[in-house]
Amino acid sequence: MTDKNYSLNHEDLVKLIEEPEWKTILLELVNSEKMDPWNIDLVNLADKYLAKINSLEESNLRLPANAILASAILLRAKSKLLKLSSIEDEEEKKKEAEKFIEEFVPELNNPRSIREGRISLDELVNAIESIVDKTKKKHERMRLKKELEFMIPYAEGNIEERIGEVYNKVLEISDSQGMVLFSNLVEERTPKGMVNVFIPLLFLANRGKLNLFQEEFFGEIFIYMAKNKDP
Repeated sequence: MTDKNYSLNHEDLVKLIEEPEWKTILLELVNSEKMDPWNIDLVNLADKYLAKINSLEESNLRLPANAILASAILLRAKSKLLKLSSIEDEEEKKKEAEKFIEEFVPELNNPRSIREGRISLDELVNAIESIVDKTKKKHERMRLKKELEFMIPYAEGNIEERIGEVYNKVLEISDSQGMVLFSNLVEERTPKGMVNVFIPLLFLANRGKLNLFQEEFFGEIFIYMAKNKDP
């Protein structure tokens, strides 16, 4: 941006079609609102940008993700600037402004302009581009991470034999009321060991041989004999 009287003409808008959508919206907004590109009011721009995004949504237009991200970045900057403006102590305000510059606009070397909530359009565009790029790279790194492998344990051997074994175990250790706890049936305290008991119990319950109930999620499973005692 070399001319202070920066403006968008028809040819500029055609070129902007190939640029990131958030930038197109931002530059068109700065132009239509006749903002000084060398002295952008960040708080005012954040409000107008959000209003523009909302109007596009109401028009049922498909908004690009980076335009929504840019809106979030501007609103975050606005909240920080409003907090900054509420600080009365000049020394503390200077320190907070320097923190804001380091996080949001590292290219800017003038804390005073930030304390006043003003920034050039070039600096703003560079800051948003940097944050969007970092966000994109972060998502790419997350996608490259190895996915968690989970193997479902399959029942070993003949399922009918296993059903008979579990049923006999229930008969053997159930109390005088014909009741037994699931935890007492499991000999191997591993996911595989519990599945090898739980699956046969589901078959037996489905066949009406046993009744199962659980008072709370992930709590103990109570098992008691049904009237028909043949597996």
